[in-house]
Amino acid sequence: GEAGNTRLGVYYGLPADDIARTGSEDGELIVFDRAVALHDSVWNEVHRVTDKMVFRYPTEKQVADGAFIPGVMPVDLAPGDYWMSLQIRDRLSGKSQVYKQPITLGNYASRDTLQVSDVELAFHVSESDDAEGEFVKRGLKVIPMSSKSFQRDQNAFVYFEIYNLQRDEFGQTHYKVEYTVRSFTER
Repeated sequence: GEAGNTRLGVYYGLPADDIARTGSEDGELIVFDRAVALHDSVWNEVHRVTDKMVFRYPTEKQVADGAFIPGVMPVDLAPGDYWMSLQIRDRLSGKSQVYKQPITLGNYASRDTLQVSDVELAFHVSESDDAEGEFVKRGLKVIPMSSKSFQRDQNAFVYFEIYNLQRDEFGQTHYKVEYTVRSFTER
């Protein structure tokens, strides 16, 4: 983030089958209000962002496949411990959902130590021609996997950033990254 702040991406997924129950038609635009608020340890609000999310009504195939409509709300805030609340409200039905969780924003301002961002599970990662966009990060389009679960035949993508990796006298770096994915039910 800018000026010593940490960038937080609040990712979420709206289940297509829940959206299908709103009574809209295929191809129709749906508008949801969304808000994210962060509070300190004594519940003083320190940050709030509100906007709207506009997308097309999910197709029957998306509903049958159990698809999620992904979204992200970026926040830049000073490192520290917070309580985060995310609210999504359907303008048509008036129904809303609030999700709350404690969150710690790490301090990435130091340029002296090797640091790694949180790992983001992704549905898909590919190169992007767009310099900016809702899911574009450093030239890659990263579609989040908000359900945090993958089907047996589905590729498991992850995205993370490494900060302050030092180059040697030849301009090269050397590092190794390992991660393991395992079944939740088949330990």
